[in-house]
Amino acid sequence: MKQLTCEMCGSTDLIKQDGVFVCQNCGTKYSVEEAKKMMVEGTVEVTGTVKIDKNSDIDKYLELSQKADEVNQTADAIKYCDMVLEIEPHNYKAWIIKGHNEYGSYDRIIKYYENAIEYAPAEQHAEIGKQLIKKLEDFCPYQMSDTLSSKFGSFWAFAGTPEEDLGKVENSIYIIKEEVFPIFKKYNASLDEVEIQVSLSIRNFSICAWNDAQHTNITLAIMLDILELADSFVSINNKSKELKSHLILINKDKLLILEELLNCRPTPEERQTLNDKIIKCCKKLKEFDPTYTMPDMSKYGIPSNQSSKLAQTPQPVAKTKRHTGLGALIGFVLGVLIIFAISGSVDMFFYMLDKSFGSAVGIVLPFIFIGAVIGACIKTKKKK
Repeated sequence: MKQLTCEMCGSTDLIKQDGVFVCQNCGTKYSVEEAKKMMVEGTVEVTGTVKIDKNSDIDKYLELSQKADEVNQTADAIKYCDMVLEIEPHNYKAWIIKGHNEYGSYDRIIKYYENAIEYAPAEQHAEIGKQLIKKLEDFCPYQMSDTLSSKFGSFWAFAGTPEEDLGKVENSIYIIKEEVFPIFKKYNASLDEVEIQVSLSIRNFSICAWNDAQHTNITLAIMLDILELADSFVSINNKSKELKSHLILINKDKLLILEELLNCRPTPEERQTLNDKIIKCCKKLKEFDPTYTMPDMSKYGIPSNQSSKLAQTPQPVAKTKRHTGLGALIGFVLGVLIIFAISGSVDMFFYMLDKSFGSAVGIVLPFIFIGAVIGACIKTKKKK
């Protein structure tokens, strides 16, 4: 007789409980009949057709993957899902669990969940779609934080050059917009949450850098560039109340960094660039928050002729309308009156129209044309 060994994890620590044998390592349960088969040694001769039922294996592996998922053992969860899918490639539950535990790439997450949707019953499609959106909402900021940490590291110990690392962060944002945003649109999901969380992860990293790093013109410039990425990540047309509040915080952070950069002895050209960015930043703050009080630009060394632009409210362009139709109508009436004057009487007027209609039209048309041209040249303000 062989020693009783768990088929799932290889443990020999099995105890009989409530009429079944239970593996003390992984929790897999075996009936008495299954345990007897596992303890048989030697060769067993079988005749006839043998049908192997692996449904019990699928159930066991799926249960193990679910348990691993519940305790965030992602590697084990994916391993057991793969064991299920090796037996039954169309098992949508295994695809869901595998997608939930994927932390490598957007492509794989999307592929696993959409496989689940393809193989699941129709009534499950909407729910799986929601799970995919939730996974992407969680994964996008996680991936962004990981990218920032790996490229810039602790205390801004750059992995490469600042420009190269910043380019990799920009590429991560590009991937989110090109690969992830279309999935949100496909499932009619709002982008608000993912935009806030990703830009928030970028802003939080910049705050940590502000607190930890030495404030040199290089580190400050990169902090500013990173905040610019957070600012630009939010859609221009997407201005919910929460997003506006978030953008206000980002732009206040940018203003703080710009003030610090002015203290790093910039060249005249660099100072002008910083001034332009300060003015732009203040305009954004005023746009998002009409109650925002503009700072005194003189403390930044911004000339009064530039700072005065902030106080100017763009005047709406007055809408006008042209009077082409009215001019044409007046020209027509004038032409008819001239024909009437030539005819000398009402009877003669109608006689001319009846016998010489072409000539009458020839007289009226130029007046219509001239009236239309004059009317087109006349513009008046539209009433509100």
